[in-house]
Amino acid sequence: MARICELRAGDRGLSDLLSTALPADDHVEQLRRQANEQVVELIEHAKAAGQLREDFTGEDLLLLLIANAAIMHVTRLDAPHAWRRFVALALDAFQQHTAPPLPTPPSTAQMAHAMLRLAQERGCSRRA
Repeated sequence: MARICELRAGDRGLSDLLSTALPADDHVEQLRRQANEQVVELIEHAKAAGQLREDFTGEDLLLLLIANAAIMHVTRLDAPHAWRRFVALALDAFQQHTAPPLPTPPSTAQMAHAMLRLAQERGCSRRA
């Protein structure tokens, strides 16, 4: 996770790609679905190993990426490495520990809609 955020810090295009839903052909969409399935599998393995809190979801990961992108945008000139602290804090919070349950996560559909809206706001349109 820290490496993904580091890559995003140096590549605005990658940052946009990971936090928006952009028009793509069927092959790219298939790759995106496969990557998502692998991330969900990784999350489940981390939970089973006791390394990740049980109520963590794939949507939580997307929330981290979106929040980190905003932090990078706001602090890029004055504190360009502030995102590193945010990611470290988030990763610490995601670890398995005794804590009250988290609020209900947004649904996959809600996050997909938010990503589409962000792409539209940035001038990208969904392919017909």
